[in-house]
Amino acid sequence: MAKLILSQAGKPDKDILLEKDRTTLGRRPDNDIPLQEGTVSGAHAVITKLADDSFEVEDQNSTNGTFVNGQRITKQALNSGDILQLGQLRMIFSQSSSVGSDSTMVLSPGSLAGGRMVAVKFMSGPNSGQVKMLDGKTAVRVGTRGTSMAEVSRFGDDCYITYTGGAQLPKVNGKKIGIEKTLLNSRDVVEVGPDKLEVLVE
Repeated sequence: MAKLILSQAGKPDKDILLEKDRTTLGRRPDNDIPLQEGTVSGAHAVITKLADDSFEVEDQNSTNGTFVNGQRITKQALNSGDILQLGQLRMIFSQSSSVGSDSTMVLSPGSLAGGRMVAVKFMSGPNSGQVKMLDGKTAVRVGTRGTSMAEVSRFGDDCYITYTGGAQLPKVNGKKIGIEKTLLNSRDVVEVGPDKLEVLVE
């Protein structure tokens, strides 16, 4: 099952199931998913389910644009964990795998509303397919004891990695880092032991 995970300030996180072959999103009440946000156009975007059960999003000539992972798009395929932004409204696309296990989305209250969104998307390792939002309170521990270990954490609107032990230093974009705290940029690829993850800062 595919869904959008929407988080807005002052409201609980909301799961929106994508049950139709064609789902319209916009500010007008006749949309399949009406979005009460001033920066969203009346008919903003359409999400379409394709024959192979994949999904794509298409902008409908909106005023403020449709973005996937920070890039403005006209039409774009969606992958589980992608960050979809309509105007200033951000949400996460999540899709169950073919074996029926849902990708895990760990969201803190208000993490997508206000300020910058900081998250990590696991590309390989035991947590492959998971997206974890960073709220500045809890670090994400990656790697394994004996090989390489590190913590990825948020300070303000920035993301950092800190080496915490193991025989091998973590790598960022294929290059080993030092033992000191290192600033990460959006789209950086981090490798720590069996874990490989992508940094998302929007």
